[in-house]
Amino acid sequence: MSLMEKSVTVVTRWLNWMAAAAIIAVMVVVCINVVGRGVFGSPLKGTVDIVSLLGALIIAGAMAYTQILKGHIRITLFVERLPGRIRYIIASVIDLIGFTLFGLISWQTILFARDTYDIGELSEVLKIPLTPFAVVITVGCIALSLVLLVDLITALSKAVKK
Repeated sequence: MSLMEKSVTVVTRWLNWMAAAAIIAVMVVVCINVVGRGVFGSPLKGTVDIVSLLGALIIAGAMAYTQILKGHIRITLFVERLPGRIRYIIASVIDLIGFTLFGLISWQTILFARDTYDIGELSEVLKIPLTPFAVVITVGCIALSLVLLVDLITALSKAVKK
């Protein structure tokens, strides 16, 4: 495993743990809201804000790690029947498309994070600054881009060896 692969794996594992913590936080917030509404007649203020922002952390944190585990949807019925070299060439093309797409998304999320910082954008009810969440989304997209780059390099090296 190369230094780049190790570094990307460490970052994606950290992001995945952050996503897991955000899932637990969502469960706690929703439970507090339900109990507060049902028992005390008073729901938790800003539940939608909190759950929405944590949802962004969950998605951003889990994307890259899911790619490392090859957990994203793939249609392999046809590709698995092809010879090894062709299979790796197809994998390379798919990884290149994914890397390009998430490279562009990463670039746009960087611009979005900068804009939220410049205008001081806040959540609706609780007035939580959105910039830290935009930065985490950016980091998640960049991590996914790097995982796809590692996958691309791996698939190309296998296509050349076969």
